[in-house]
Amino acid sequence: MRFFGVFILLFFAVFCGVSTFCAAQSSTDRDQAIKSRPFHMGFTRWPPELTLEGQARADQFIEDHADLVALHFDNGIPWPEAHGLTRYSKNVMERLTYTIPEGKKLYVAVTPINLERDGLAPYWAERDGLPLPEPWNKARFNDDSVKRAYTKYLGDVVERLQPDYLCIGIEVNLLIEKSPGKWADYVELHRYAYEHLKKTYKKLPIFVSFAVLHLNGLADGADKERQYKLVRDIMPYSDYFGMSVYPYMSWDVPAPIPDDFFDFARSFGRPIVVAESGYSSRNVWVSLFLLSGSEKLQNHFLDRLLRAAVRDRYVFIVNYAAIDFDKMIGSLPSNLRGLAGIWQYTGLMTSRGKAKPALALWDAYHQLPYYSPERK
Repeated sequence: MRFFGVFILLFFAVFCGVSTFCAAQSSTDRDQAIKSRPFHMGFTRWPPELTLEGQARADQFIEDHADLVALHFDNGIPWPEAHGLTRYSKNVMERLTYTIPEGKKLYVAVTPINLERDGLAPYWAERDGLPLPEPWNKARFNDDSVKRAYTKYLGDVVERLQPDYLCIGIEVNLLIEKSPGKWADYVELHRYAYEHLKKTYKKLPIFVSFAVLHLNGLADGADKERQYKLVRDIMPYSDYFGMSVYPYMSWDVPAPIPDDFFDFARSFGRPIVVAESGYSSRNVWVSLFLLSGSEKLQNHFLDRLLRAAVRDRYVFIVNYAAIDFDKMIGSLPSNLRGLAGIWQYTGLMTSRGKAKPALALWDAYHQLPYYSPERK
């Protein structure tokens, strides 16, 4: 759910019910699945429109249909301020201010990698996405200054927002394809930040997320064997295996997705989270290329995801967009409308307020009582 552009970030799957997954379970698992769920369920605050009303709609949807809120900060780091221990800009301070709704868990995602996933994140000051100033525009991921600044910033994020879960690298495996020579430097930065944060926040789960299509060789230019080999470099320093998954974006993924689509995640030996996900309920075009979607395919995707989450005891699931944002597209600069449109129908409710079949499935799980299982 990336590459949308700077300004958007400033504002910020029923044909079956719970019983659908029961037939695939043993009798013991079936009884447990019916009675409770082992994972939290949430959305980001991504609005259907760039208005206060749009933001209010997203927040109310989360209140009604989730027990987790996801905050993504994916277009900048206040590098000089964090390094020099000086005050952050008003914009940074305002966006790092959030009151967690009662009864909700908070998941926060931050990354030192830029939106293009090929280098250091840009500068965040009076707005995000600013060009890196000197000397940061020449800095490497493993420079001492970058390590110290990023770790200091992460600590400030934790102190201000008090998250229950913290992602410190978003879709990090894209760097392997986009700029492979920087991977070792990035892993060094990540290890440094992870180990330092763990000294202070011992009980806070800290992890990174991986783009599933690239990881499994289902995207142009992605090498699955290389991805798996290099991703395992970082797993000793990630408490969870985090997935970013949008299957409809690859022609190499069958539609509907196969029943075993999520089985691979168990091989990484960590508790599993869905850091972000979505499936388009309508066909969308990328230039001259069609990405197929429908409400039936969206519902099937969510059904298979929730089945896997019950079976493998996921920690949480995030469907990135709560509500379709097709109404937002027209307010965007023309050069960004096509790209942003890829994700515009991934919400569980239309922009006009009509619930999709997938929302009834989601709610059937959400209404089950949560239990916290033992995880290795």
